[in-house]
Amino acid sequence: MKKMHFFRKKIFLSILLGLTIQYSVIFANEIPQEIKNLWVFSVGVLEWKNSTIFSSFPSQMRRDEKMIDILKKYNIPDPHIHYIQDHTATKNNVEREFSEFISTIPSEDTLLVYYCGHGWKSDNGREMYFATWDAGNGGIMGWSARSILNELNEKFTGKQVFLLADCCNCGYIVDALGKMTTQKKIAAVMSSRANQTST
Repeated sequence: MKKMHFFRKKIFLSILLGLTIQYSVIFANEIPQEIKNLWVFSVGVLEWKNSTIFSSFPSQMRRDEKMIDILKKYNIPDPHIHYIQDHTATKNNVEREFSEFISTIPSEDTLLVYYCGHGWKSDNGREMYFATWDAGNGGIMGWSARSILNELNEKFTGKQVFLLADCCNCGYIVDALGKMTTQKKIAAVMSSRANQTST
């Protein structure tokens, strides 16, 4: 069974923050089971090799680092968090490490996938990519939204997935999920529609 959601920017940011701090008041001295069973694959790219195509974002108060810091504060085990940042987030690294990571998650656990950076579409508009650090060089487009769904459908071993992205055109993944046949529980929370910019 599939679950799909689209939220506008303010709601998206509230959900992102809520997913990371929702237990901070209630569980002052205890880590809830939901947090213990959470796995996180986060890709944050704020600068790119091809700065002509992709302008950099300010590095101050970056949301990807804030989310990871909060999760670590509540003692999510280090092996449960896989965080790739800036120049290490090449297409090959992201695709390989994502494939390996999602195939190790226990059957009752939840996966949170988060990307922040630039999003762009192919010339024909049929594909959408999360811009990896080396996107725009040598024909490299980046991390394909379609490939993410395919990998999850084929290799994800856990209970459910939350997909979050903060970039232009990321609503494409909601549309693609709606056309996909899968028994996996996948929720998509995006900051923009498929043909919309995100600031």
